[in-house]
Amino acid sequence: MIETGLFHPERLEAAGRSAAEERNMKLVRQIFEHLGRSEFSFLYANLAEPGVVDVIGLTPAKMGEAGRNPNLIPETFDRGMRFEVERAFAEGNMVCVQWSDQAETSKGFQYQNRGLSLFEFNDAGKITHYFEYLDPDKFLEAIGAK
Repeated sequence: MIETGLFHPERLEAAGRSAAEERNMKLVRQIFEHLGRSEFSFLYANLAEPGVVDVIGLTPAKMGEAGRNPNLIPETFDRGMRFEVERAFAEGNMVCVQWSDQAETSKGFQYQNRGLSLFEFNDAGKITHYFEYLDPDKFLEAIGAK
């Protein structure tokens, strides 16, 4: 059993940030805490209208039939995930987090990946763009699309 949640959240903290940078980093921390509990809707609830989520390398063609399921991620990673923050920075309206993650999928597959999440915020603190860079082959294997 994998211990789920957010590990090394202190790596999200730093002195000298502006109030907006602190606000944005706080929200990013909350997002990773929710992702660790498989509460994926929290990310979407904090998107601006219209907000963009782009996971680089995961195209509909690569995801195949599995990609048509709107509940694919919550159903696959229903047991929680372990996110370990490796490093993070905030500058202006952007926050970048390098992380590694682990999970046991709903079908018992042991998933591990590393990635980079880049969040861009508007002045109201909502996410306008969320880019995620990860190894798509490892993700596709976990969801059974490879």
